[in-house]
Amino acid sequence: DKKNVHLNLTDMFYYLGMTDIDECRISYGLCANGECVNTPGAFRCECEEGFIPVMMDQMCMGKLIMDYTTY
Repeated sequence: DKKNVHLNLTDMFYYLGMTDIDECRISYGLCANGECVNTPGAFRCECEEGFIPVMMDQMCMGKLIMDYTTY
C-alpha cells in the first residue's frame, strides 16, 4: 500500500540533501526597482510601485515601458 507524501519545495531541498544558494545575498544588483526575495532554488523580485515583475518574476520593468512595447 503506497502512501502519498506531499512536500513543498523547501522540504524537498532538505529531504534530497540539496543546499539552497541565496542569490539575493551573493549577487549584487538583482531586482533593480524592487526587492530580491530568496526562494528554494531561485529568487523572485517584489517590485516597487510603478514596476511589474517580468522574466519569471526575476526582473522589474516599468509599466510605461511595458505598455509601449505591447503595441
